[in-house]
Amino acid sequence: MFDSVKLEPPGGKCDFIAESGRLECQLGIVTQDRPVIVTLRVRAPQVGRFVVTAQAIGLDTRIVDMPGNNTVQNIIVVSPTGAGQGDSGVRLGSGFGSFVACRAEGVCVLRWATEDVKDIVRYELVREPVGAPAASLRGGPSIRNITPKEVDGRASYEVIDSDVLAGRTYDYTVRGVGADGVVHLLQAQRVTVPIRLYFALVRGR
Repeated sequence: MFDSVKLEPPGGKCDFIAESGRLECQLGIVTQDRPVIVTLRVRAPQVGRFVVTAQAIGLDTRIVDMPGNNTVQNIIVVSPTGAGQGDSGVRLGSGFGSFVACRAEGVCVLRWATEDVKDIVRYELVREPVGAPAASLRGGPSIRNITPKEVDGRASYEVIDSDVLAGRTYDYTVRGVGADGVVHLLQAQRVTVPIRLYFALVRGR
């Protein structure tokens, strides 16, 4: 349930659309050295898994082009005892936004950060193809275990995944497994690996 929203710096305007559960904000002036931060406060009506999606739906194209991948998703898990269930805690650090970037040569680079972390025994990077036969080449789900490396509760991670196919769509998920067995879903994103286009050079006689 929507509670409140705050814009920093002020100057924009936000409207909550209850029918669709969507918050639309018209931002003020955005500059590279002082970006606008939207802080959304909501209350979960029940325990479960919730997906929060942020998307830019309009930019002044006279100033900046609309990016090809302008959607960021975060998965939030609400437990019966709140975010501090058990002895494990983990929070995704800010600053990376869209955490997967894929190149046309069939390589995806994943970057994310953590903070306030304790008692996480491993991270799991899950890659699952979308709309592809499970028996096809590199078509099945893949889980890569990553050893935690936090110092004072913080760390930055970079993983290169070269086992993807150009033109295929994948769902990536990062999750942390606590010492108490609790699984914390940190970040999720759907990406399509671009295809490199070749143009034949034709010379006249």
